[in-house]
Amino acid sequence: MEYSEEHYAKARGDIREMKEVIKFLIGKFDYIKTEVLIGVLSAALIGIISRGVNCIRNVWKQNKKIKISQVFSTYAEVEQLPIVTEVKEKNNVGDGTDNIYYKKSFLKAIIENISTRDVPIKKTWIVFDEAKKSEVRDLAVLAHLYKGKFVIYVVNNGFTNITNAKINLEGNIDTDKGKKILSSEQLAKLFCCKVDELYFEITQVDVGEMRRIAMFDINSVALHEQSEGRDWIYICKKVLYDEKLQEKKSFLASVVLNENQIDVIYCQGGGMDVEKYKLKVDVKKCFPQKIELPIEYAILPEKYMQIQVETYVNQSSILKYHFEIEPINGKKVISTSDNVNIAVPIYETDGGFYHKLREWLDRNDIVEYKYNDKPILQREIEYRW
Repeated sequence: MEYSEEHYAKARGDIREMKEVIKFLIGKFDYIKTEVLIGVLSAALIGIISRGVNCIRNVWKQNKKIKISQVFSTYAEVEQLPIVTEVKEKNNVGDGTDNIYYKKSFLKAIIENISTRDVPIKKTWIVFDEAKKSEVRDLAVLAHLYKGKFVIYVVNNGFTNITNAKINLEGNIDTDKGKKILSSEQLAKLFCCKVDELYFEITQVDVGEMRRIAMFDINSVALHEQSEGRDWIYICKKVLYDEKLQEKKSFLASVVLNENQIDVIYCQGGGMDVEKYKLKVDVKKCFPQKIELPIEYAILPEKYMQIQVETYVNQSSILKYHFEIEPINGKKVISTSDNVNIAVPIYETDGGFYHKLREWLDRNDIVEYKYNDKPILQREIEYRW
């Protein structure tokens, strides 16, 4: 095939253009190398920075192994009230031994392991920053199973008479959607009573007085129905007394049907690991007081641990306190402070949710008891340090 001169001229022109392009690229090669180099270096630098950040984060995690997420106690602060000294003197029984001791309180801290490894704890302290004198009223409301019935007592465990007390009961159950409150009619059916019998008005409860205020039969069929087949109902109480009507709303007991047997349980189980300690604090000494707790525990990765200090004092007071935790190979962690008001009781309420006092009431078939009616018998339940 033969080509014309015009065709060859066009081909020569295309070759010249290709030469120019190649010449241009060769001239810009250093620039292109620089851009590629910058890109490579940038990518490498980003990788180095990323690894550095991760390294810093890991170092931080190793140094910051735990945090104290909550500090609290089982007793809230309440209004200061005067002590009734003549009652305090009357409490000396027989041999002249002073039997007035002080109610315990549980001071707690929840510690979170924020690392991915076990954290053994080297040292733990509870620090009492200060103490202030205080006195509180104490109207305890107890419930338990007695001869197959649900019985309720009121106990004035403080040193002042309590007047115009109002108490009402409430029931609730666990459901898939959370708590469900029972109606008064449903709770009355459970206790085989009228609705108005779930409400109590007490004109006066004297110092040290114990009184049975209710004795209910338990309808097992209603328990099964009202609990939607779960056979477990929580009973709560609301207590109002004093001119200012201080309100206390809390768990009272659980009514349980287990293998066709009715039982009443005074605690709600479950929860995180707990380390428990007992401690006596002399509030007449100088403050702050820093007390080291015996340590034999480690916190699992990304888990919680509760430190619980059962605290007794030798003078009714408001304590300000905090916790300090030092892990092995880690920095000390200091919690925020909290306050607890530890009141003076008359009767021992230890032994697991008032078991000791409940057993005494049952054993002696107490319907109503006035303070010092039977001093020798009363010694069994008077508070001891």
